[in-house]
Amino acid sequence: MSLLAALAEREVPLELSDVGGIGGTLSGNALSLAAMRATLSHVLTDEAFDRMIALGERYEATVRENMTARNLRWHVTRLRCRAEYWFRPQPPRNGGEAAAAVVPRSTASCTSTRSTVES
Repeated sequence: MSLLAALAEREVPLELSDVGGIGGTLSGNALSLAAMRATLSHVLTDEAFDRMIALGERYEATVRENMTARNLRWHVTRLRCRAEYWFRPQPPRNGGEAAAAVVPRSTASCTSTRSTVES
């Protein structure tokens, strides 16, 4: 890692730097607006959502079945076509619990994360 990258990471944590692609000086240009219009007109249709919701239901059921089969005390939840899982028995009740439950990227691939992952 370069010195500049290390300083940027130390000063601006990665999780605080993401704006999810919304906002900023480039979001209002002609290409972005045309892409947004095409997406809303041709991709995010009722038919597409019907299919995505069905896939979300299937994903949720499959993840839950796998968690149960392996006796994992984890949680999966779905809201229409969006699903997420947590490495804890219950979903977080507030932002503080959600933040505390996140395994940092720097330790996610390590085996020493037992204290942050409930199994």
